[in-house]
Amino acid sequence: TTSPGAPYFQADNPAQLSAALESIVGGVASCDLAVDRNINPAQAAQGIVIVNGVPLAYGTDWELVGDNVIRILGQACVNVRGMTDPQVQATFPCGAVVD
Repeated sequence: TTSPGAPYFQADNPAQLSAALESIVGGVASCDLAVDRNINPAQAAQGIVIVNGVPLAYGTDWELVGDNVIRILGQACVNVRGMTDPQVQATFPCGAVVD
């Protein structure tokens, strides 16, 4: 089914498709990032989260939600949402990653 008034995107070549996809998903980036392993909440503060080369502070710029979601907070979240292709790296010490 279609929604009345929903936008229509024509893409006849890869560049148009890329532009259409960017307009659809651009600015919708979530500040919740799932990691592929569970993190021990007691050791989450020892983790290092870096966005585009800039380290984030635990508790101020990021927090662990549940066992496997990193939530980017405050101005760091605003910054991530404004980036076209944010590069996020998270590392945790031995023992912090659990199954």
